[in-house]
Amino acid sequence: MGFQYTERTYIEGQELLMVKHYPHKLSWTGEGTSPSVDPATGFPIPGVPGLPQEAKARYENFKTGAVKEWRNKKNETVLQRGTIYVKKGEPTPKKFETVTVTSGEYGLMFEGEILNVYHGQLNTTIAV
Repeated sequence: MGFQYTERTYIEGQELLMVKHYPHKLSWTGEGTSPSVDPATGFPIPGVPGLPQEAKARYENFKTGAVKEWRNKKNETVLQRGTIYVKKGEPTPKKFETVTVTSGEYGLMFEGEILNVYHGQLNTTIAV
Protein backbone atom coordinates (compact mmCIF):
# COMPACT_ATOMS: atom_id res chain seq x y z
CA MET A 1 0.00 0.00 0.00
CA GLY A 2 1.21 3.52 -0.72
CA PHE A 3 1.41 6.53 1.52
CA GLN A 4 -1.69 7.60 3.41
CA TYR A 5 -2.37 11.27 2.79
CA THR A 6 -4.65 12.98 5.27
CA GLU A 7 -5.55 16.56 6.01
CA ARG A 8 -6.87 17.92 9.30
CA THR A 9 -9.75 20.36 9.04
CA TYR A 10 -11.39 22.20 11.91
CA ILE A 11 -15.06 23.24 11.71
CA GLU A 12 -16.62 24.97 14.73
CA GLY A 13 -14.08 23.46 17.13
CA GLN A 14 -14.44 19.89 15.79
CA GLU A 15 -11.54 18.14 14.14
CA LEU A 16 -12.27 16.34 10.89
CA LEU A 17 -9.74 14.03 9.27
CA MET A 18 -10.04 14.08 5.47
CA VAL A 19 -8.25 11.84 2.97
CA LYS A 20 -6.58 13.55 0.03
CA HIS A 21 -7.27 11.28 -2.94
CA TYR A 22 -5.01 13.05 -5.45
CA PRO A 23 -2.15 14.74 -3.54
CA HIS A 24 0.51 14.55 -6.28
CA LYS A 25 1.16 16.41 -9.53
CA LEU A 26 1.60 14.50 -12.79
CA SER A 27 3.41 16.48 -15.49
CA TRP A 28 4.49 15.72 -19.04
CA THR A 29 5.08 17.41 -22.39
CA GLY A 30 2.17 17.00 -24.78
CA GLU A 31 2.40 15.93 -28.37
CA GLY A 32 3.75 18.52 -30.83
CA THR A 33 3.78 18.63 -34.61
CA SER A 34 6.52 17.17 -36.76
CA PRO A 35 8.42 19.22 -39.36
CA SER A 36 6.97 19.18 -42.88
CA VAL A 37 7.43 20.73 -46.31
CA ASP A 38 5.16 23.37 -47.83
CA PRO A 39 3.72 21.73 -50.98
CA ALA A 40 3.34 25.05 -52.84
CA THR A 41 6.83 26.49 -52.28
CA GLY A 42 8.86 23.47 -51.20
CA PHE A 43 10.21 25.32 -48.17
CA PRO A 44 10.56 23.37 -44.91
CA ILE A 45 8.07 24.14 -42.13
CA PRO A 46 9.52 23.60 -38.65
CA GLY A 47 7.63 21.46 -36.19
CA VAL A 48 6.00 22.89 -33.08
CA PRO A 49 7.15 21.44 -29.73
CA GLY A 50 4.53 20.08 -27.36
CA LEU A 51 3.14 22.14 -24.50
CA PRO A 52 3.75 21.18 -20.85
CA GLN A 53 0.68 19.66 -19.21
CA GLU A 54 -0.28 18.84 -15.61
CA ALA A 55 -2.93 16.81 -13.79
CA LYS A 56 -3.81 15.97 -10.18
CA ALA A 57 -2.79 12.39 -9.45
CA ARG A 58 -1.86 9.80 -6.83
CA TYR A 59 1.23 7.62 -7.25
CA GLU A 60 1.48 4.26 -5.51
CA ASN A 61 4.81 2.46 -5.57
CA PHE A 62 5.02 -1.34 -5.62
CA LYS A 63 6.94 -2.65 -2.63
CA THR A 64 6.59 -6.44 -2.76
CA GLY A 65 4.34 -9.04 -4.29
CA ALA A 66 3.33 -9.90 -7.81
CA VAL A 67 4.20 -7.33 -10.47
CA LYS A 68 3.03 -7.22 -14.07
CA GLU A 69 5.23 -7.46 -17.11
CA TRP A 70 4.72 -5.02 -19.98
CA ARG A 71 6.35 -4.27 -23.32
CA ASN A 72 7.95 -0.84 -23.60
CA LYS A 73 8.40 1.30 -26.74
CA LYS A 74 11.47 -0.71 -27.76
CA ASN A 75 9.45 -3.96 -27.39
CA GLU A 76 11.52 -5.04 -24.38
CA THR A 77 9.88 -6.78 -21.42
CA VAL A 78 9.91 -4.54 -18.33
CA LEU A 79 8.37 -4.89 -14.86
CA GLN A 80 5.75 -2.44 -13.66
CA ARG A 81 7.16 -0.25 -10.85
CA GLY A 82 3.99 1.46 -9.70
CA THR A 83 0.56 2.83 -10.55
CA ILE A 84 -0.63 6.40 -11.10
CA TYR A 85 -4.31 7.24 -10.54
CA VAL A 86 -5.70 10.35 -12.26
CA LYS A 87 -9.12 11.82 -11.46
CA LYS A 88 -11.74 11.51 -14.20
CA GLY A 89 -11.89 14.64 -16.34
CA GLU A 90 -8.22 15.53 -15.90
CA PRO A 91 -5.97 15.41 -18.99
CA THR A 92 -3.96 12.19 -19.29
CA PRO A 93 -0.76 11.38 -21.17
CA LYS A 94 -0.60 8.73 -23.88
CA LYS A 95 1.12 5.37 -23.72
CA PHE A 96 4.95 5.49 -23.89
CA GLU A 97 5.17 9.20 -22.97
CA THR A 98 7.67 10.18 -20.27
CA VAL A 99 6.02 11.59 -17.14
CA THR A 100 7.11 13.06 -13.81
CA VAL A 101 5.19 12.69 -10.53
CA THR A 102 6.02 15.16 -7.78
CA SER A 103 4.73 15.78 -4.28
CA GLY A 104 4.94 18.99 -2.29
CA GLU A 105 5.87 16.98 0.79
CA TYR A 106 8.24 14.36 -0.68
CA GLY A 107 9.56 15.98 -3.89
CA LEU A 108 10.19 13.81 -6.96
CA MET A 109 8.38 10.48 -6.59
CA PHE A 110 8.62 8.99 -10.08
CA GLU A 111 10.05 9.79 -13.49
CA GLY A 112 9.75 7.37 -16.37
CA GLU A 113 7.79 5.91 -19.24
CA ILE A 114 4.10 5.01 -19.23
CA LEU A 115 3.52 1.32 -19.93
CA ASN A 116 -0.30 1.24 -20.14
CA VAL A 117 -3.30 3.58 -19.75
CA TYR A 118 -6.77 2.38 -18.70
CA HIS A 119 -9.73 4.79 -18.57
CA GLY A 120 -12.21 3.59 -15.93
CA GLN A 121 -15.51 5.00 -14.71
CA LEU A 122 -14.13 7.03 -11.80
CA ASN A 123 -10.47 7.52 -12.68
CA THR A 124 -7.71 6.72 -15.14
CA THR A 125 -5.22 4.04 -14.10
CA ILE A 126 -1.70 4.37 -15.52
CA ALA A 127 0.86 1.56 -15.25
CA VAL A 128 4.44 2.81 -14.91
